[in-house]
Amino acid sequence: MAKGDTIWNLEFPSWCDVLTIGGYRFERIDGYEEALKSLHRTVAVSYEFQLDVGTGGHAQTAVVHRPAKECGAVLDWQEKDATELDDILLLLTLLTSRDVFCSPREINGAVTCDPRIHQYGHVLRTALPRTMKSVDPAPNRCWIGLEEGLNAVHDLVRDPEWRAKHGGGYFLFLLRQAVLARTIESAFIQYWTILEHLFAVLHGPWMSDRQIQQLEACDKMCFFLVEYALASEIEEKGRQRIRELVRTRNRLVHNGRFPEKSTANADAVLFTELAEFVVAKILGLAPTELFNTMERFEKFLTRAGEGG
Repeated sequence: MAKGDTIWNLEFPSWCDVLTIGGYRFERIDGYEEALKSLHRTVAVSYEFQLDVGTGGHAQTAVVHRPAKECGAVLDWQEKDATELDDILLLLTLLTSRDVFCSPREINGAVTCDPRIHQYGHVLRTALPRTMKSVDPAPNRCWIGLEEGLNAVHDLVRDPEWRAKHGGGYFLFLLRQAVLARTIESAFIQYWTILEHLFAVLHGPWMSDRQIQQLEACDKMCFFLVEYALASEIEEKGRQRIRELVRTRNRLVHNGRFPEKSTANADAVLFTELAEFVVAKILGLAPTELFNTMERFEKFLTRAGEGG
């Protein structure tokens, strides 16, 4: 195998040896199976390999071959020398459920990326195309939808009009923090922050900062639900339920914990999935009902409230 730059934590689809995204070619390393088995995993799976539950850690799983001429990054990285590869690695991180990196950020020689598999972001991953391809030996099949979806999202974020509309895609950096293995309280607040940020970006051209800040949070959330076709309209009973969700957010921010009601955790999980529906559509993906998100959302809107 030709030499390339080392890539960490990239998990290829079963029976897929290569991913080509933009002008970059990612290939499995020799010894990929052993490297894959050394990663953190919370659920045992058996596809191409038998992969057991394990604490694991970071692992070198791939090499990347760069194009002859590299373009600069289009996303708003703090590192001034960021390249298109950095943008691609961010998308891989968001859509493969692991922190994927090339040159790890270190403090005193210690890698600061999270070695754990992500706890959130599943709505995004399952929104990728389900395209499969037959491979040898039959009847094995390789999921090429990951490569198709990544290339489509990569092309989209490099579109200047898309970036102008969506604040340069900064919400992707917020999303990178939201999908990590964390408590539902932390995830709930981070996903709420993403939607607040997107609302400000989308309405900034005709609303002042003061107007955006003073607008009721319920109105902001209802905008996303209707604008991105999660609901045709929000009737008054539904708005009351959204206001309960706002009170849950306020209680968490000011008191450090959810209100003492039986549905608080389930409502927070539902909210993270709804936020991922919005993000998936902004990225040009088509969310599925694998997790019954919309069915649960309809029940949420019509359920009798428990107070805040």
